[in-house]
Formats: sequence, C-alpha cells, structure tokens
Amino acid sequence: MPKTKNIAILGCGWLGFPLAKQLIKKGFAINGSTTSDSKLGTMSEAGISPFLINLNEHTIDGEFASFLKNVETLVVAFPPNLRKNPNANFVAKVNTLAEALKKSTVKNIIYVSSTSVFEDREEGESGFRVITEETIPDGNTSNAKQLIEAENLLKNATEFDATILRFGGLLGGNRHPVKFLSGKSNIKNGDAPVNVMIKSELVTPS
Repeated sequence: MPKTKNIAILGCGWLGFPLAKQLIKKGFAINGSTTSDSKLGTMSEAGISPFLINLNEHTIDGEFASFLKNVETLVVAFPPNLRKNPNANFVAKVNTLAEALKKSTVKNIIYVSSTSVFEDREEGESGFRVITEETIPDGNTSNAKQLIEAENLLKNATEFDATILRFGGLLGGNRHPVKFLSGKSNIKNGDAPVNVMIKSELVTPS
C-alpha cells in the first residue's frame, strides 16, 4: 500500500480516535468523522480535521467530498450497531459508501469488520475452531450475513483496494471483561480461547 500523508478515518470513536492521534504523531494529516456535534471540538484539539458525517442507507449527510479531498487511504471504523438495531440495513449503508468512494480519490480502504462473520462451532480434536486469514466467513446469523455481504461489496470493487481487519473482544478503558461476565453462570464453552484486542495509547516501542 503506497504511503500517503493524507488519511481519512470514517468513525473517530473508541477505536478510530486513538488511531488518529497516533497517526498524527507519525506525521500524517488526518480527517476524522463523527456523528456527534459535541465531539468536533475534542477532535480539533487533538489535531484532527473534524467532519460531521452521517452515513445513511441511501444518502451521506455532511461535507463528504471535502472529507475525502486529496485522500488516498480511508479507514472505515464505524460500528454497524446491528445488535442495537437488528432491523437496520447495514449492507445498504456500505453500498452507498462504496458508490461514493468510486467517485473520489480514495485508492485504499482499511475496513474494520468483526470476527462474528465466522460461525461459532466446535471443531477438531480440541473442540476449538481455528480461524486463519484463509478461512472463508460462514456465519449464519442475520447480523453475520450482513457483515459478510458488506465485506464482499468493498473487496469486489475495482476502483479501490480493500483490506479487511476483523476484530473481536475489544477491551480497554471502560471496557473491562469483568463487566461482561459479572453475574453470569453456566457460560457455554467457558474454557474456549477468545480473541482479545486491548486498546492502549498505541505507542510504538523505541
């Protein structure tokens, strides 16, 4: 992937905001988006050029063209929120995004997806399924199917290259595993390994 000094992050939230700050330390100029007016000042103070962008199923509200001006690399880090709103058409949103990107200068996309695109099942002698980069997504829930289709929309586009990152078990700050396990009992397959990504200040070791 060619290095560019202009990077846009669609979704400067729990993951995108610290990423933006670290990239700024590395000398990159960052355009960041949020759906909340209250976060614009905080982003600006961090050195991020803030944009109020709302991605809808058929439209994109905000100065999207300015957000992507002179940008070749876009990080897509907004949550699908399908657990909160299972009836949402996330695929339509990603399709609207993809069509808009085809008219932009963006050549590289880093899309933050989820490990939930894989079916959770026992496998092999250990009973634990091993997932690699070659494993084909096979989740069969309605949420997983939408995420898989969204990934394919971006991967199959010929106007830009898409890199898919699938995260799971995002922890750090106020996200502590004890909050999700406290008070629960009879946890299914409680000895199984889990994917854990801990957010830190993303400081590169000297």
